Amino acid sequence: MKISLMPNINPLNFKSSRRALMYDKNTKEKFSTTASNKPQGCDVVFSNFTYFFRGDFMESCSKNCWSSFSRLVDKQFKDCEKVNFYDFGCSDGSEAYTIIMTLKEKLGEEKSKKFFPIYAFDTDSVVLKSAKSGIVDATFDDAKEIYQAASDVDKYFFVEKNSDSNKDYPYKLKAKDSLKDSVCFNKGDFLAELDNIEGKNSIIFCRNFWPYLTYEQRDLAARKLAEKVDDSSIVVIGAFDGSKASAPLYREGFMEVAMNVFKKNRKGFI
Repeated sequence: MKISLMPNINPLNFKSSRRALMYDKNTKEKFSTTASNKPQGCDVVFSNFTYFFRGDFMESCSKNCWSSFSRLVDKQFKDCEKVNFYDFGCSDGSEAYTIIMTLKEKLGEEKSKKFFPIYAFDTDSVVLKSAKSGIVDATFDDAKEIYQAASDVDKYFFVEKNSDSNKDYPYKLKAKDSLKDSVCFNKGDFLAELDNIEGKNSIIFCRNFWPYLTYEQRDLAARKLAEKVDDSSIVVIGAFDGSKASAPLYREGFMEVAMNVFKKNRKGFI
């Protein structure tokens, strides 16, 4: 039986319930919860948010950023037979699935083929296991974004209702082959894996974790990117990264071609 993601609910009206990945330094426990439901007494060392269609690049309006991104890569790589796509800090797979759905919906099955598979990496074995399973517990906001972006949600996910006790995550999404076959999830460190990327005709998503790197690590990452990629490739960061990512990229000769999207400057250092 099909379960609608939006039973008798206006998809434009949802309370915020973003998933947050946290680490309690007292218990050494990693856990996922909603941003508003941090366990009492939890001393969080870091927290970051992961959700479908997170929009903090290309456009100031998050609603438009993924459409703008699809147009940018379509134009940038129009003459390429194959594009190398890397997604670092992939977490539970939400970002990779978002990219796949966006490109398939906006460019069509045939034109989007050259961008797949996406090579997605994370250092966290717990969230990586979740990503590889293809199962995502979804909030109302996740459901809303997928509902609005995809022409047919059932094309991408089997949808189940979670138990009533799991109010933060009312839906369980199970990725179908159209998604799972388009991404390869692997355990990998950002700095180490940069040695293995293809420098030509590549997209490097490395969003929203640069502040967790040391100054030296950020400089090293930018330097490795500068050494590996040419001006046929793009690097995408996030709003959370800010100058922690943009400053070292500028120093290494990158220029910002769209909000939080960088490309090697042909003339070298700016």
